[in-house]
Amino acid sequence: MGRQALAALRSLRLHAHACTAIWRQYRPALAACILACVSACGPAERSYRVVDSEFMEFEDLFRPVDTVRLDASVLIGTIGFVDVSGQGDFLITDDPIKAFHVFTASGDHVHSFSVSQCNLDDDGFLQSARFLEDGGMISAT
Repeated sequence: MGRQALAALRSLRLHAHACTAIWRQYRPALAACILACVSACGPAERSYRVVDSEFMEFEDLFRPVDTVRLDASVLIGTIGFVDVSGQGDFLITDDPIKAFHVFTASGDHVHSFSVSQCNLDDDGFLQSARFLEDGGMISAT
């Protein structure tokens, strides 16, 4: 081998020896840095935000559904359509007799209307009936 090659090999050995010495000296600190980086990059804890309702209490959101018993004096065949007013009143269409019935929110009977009462020229099928915003009612035949 030439002198330059031997000099380069000696220089490489010295660098390797110096690197090994540095590695041995800083190995614990480097290992601590690596562990810190790995643990910092792990999954973060989830945080939850709880918002209080301004409209109603939480317990009121999940109340069981109440049962409304309609007035038993009114015979209803097949219920075709149901609408509920802003006050909680019920409007129920009765397909077999071609009529709709109005009940209060507590189930008391208010009035019944037949298709012929609403439209004298029509004795057809009652498709639906709805409450209007002004308190009136409308039926589609």
